[in-house]
Amino acid sequence: MYAVAGGPDRYVAVGAVGLAAHPPPGMAWTSTDGRTWHRATDPWTDGRATRVVADRIGYVAWGYGYTGSAAAVSGTAVWVSPDGVSWNRAPDSSGFGDVEIAGIVRLGDDLVAVASDLRVWTSRDGVAWQPVSPLGSAPDETSVLGVTPADGAIVAWGYTRDGDAFPPVTLRSTDGQRWEVGGVEPGSDGFMREGISDVAAAGGLVVAVGHGLTGEAGSPPPPTAAWTSADGIAWTPAVLRPADSSGGLGHVVWDGGGFVALGFTGAASIAWWTADGRTWTMAHSVPDTAGDGEEEGCTGGPCPRTMVSDLALGPAGLVAAGETSASAGGPRAVVWIAPTNDGQ
Repeated sequence: MYAVAGGPDRYVAVGAVGLAAHPPPGMAWTSTDGRTWHRATDPWTDGRATRVVADRIGYVAWGYGYTGSAAAVSGTAVWVSPDGVSWNRAPDSSGFGDVEIAGIVRLGDDLVAVASDLRVWTSRDGVAWQPVSPLGSAPDETSVLGVTPADGAIVAWGYTRDGDAFPPVTLRSTDGQRWEVGGVEPGSDGFMREGISDVAAAGGLVVAVGHGLTGEAGSPPPPTAAWTSADGIAWTPAVLRPADSSGGLGHVVWDGGGFVALGFTGAASIAWWTADGRTWTMAHSVPDTAGDGEEEGCTGGPCPRTMVSDLALGPAGLVAAGETSASAGGPRAVVWIAPTNDGQ
């Protein structure tokens, strides 16, 4: 499972099956409780989705499209479903081509797709897409990694280039055309400065998570990091208590009462929770991603790995989806659920 979304009455996950095939066919699954999952479709021979979001029209997924024979990747593709079971692929004439979509969000009456190079498309139904020419500008050599809706606006995040450093950048738009530019302030110079991995917005707050300063190869792991903002442009560093851990936070969602962030330190998962975005505390429970023997130090080949790919809030609580390679017959999907919405 590459990604999971939580709708009003179910979860929908997307991923791939038959990984020995090149390229592997896509697949979607649904669940009403996060515990029992059903294959929603036959394998998709026309592509595989790597991201999915819940929307008022149902579910929108995007990823890689294949040729008719599924022999090769033909470019970016978008699929739409009212229920996570029946999917309709947008025609190739939508013009995505080999564009990498960073995210799809709703802005008013339209769905907005933002590419990694900040090109934008809009759609009323997720099937017919029209290109938009942004009127604003972003720093040179900027790459967008993701987008999220935030109080009638879009907040995008990524990084730009500054010599040998890649400082983070955020962008905000209320129409998908004009963009304001902001970003977290770097704490110090280095090969790569603070990096934003994910952003979520709720209750008038925008929260970003990621990692701190990264130095040259062989340097100590960076600390986890988080920031908060009222507008997605001006950011304030958050405090992690009892102390910052090494590693990085990769996913953050609103759980109904606060924000939950998941990440890794080494092979083990870490989880943090905050009510206000400013002060984070370590959660009592985390997905058991290190419980597959890797922490014992395997030798003689690739170590088995269990990892979280995505995190979502749905009708039964928080669901984390991912995969494990510590099983006979190749990788298989793994799901974790936190039934109570308290981040602990």
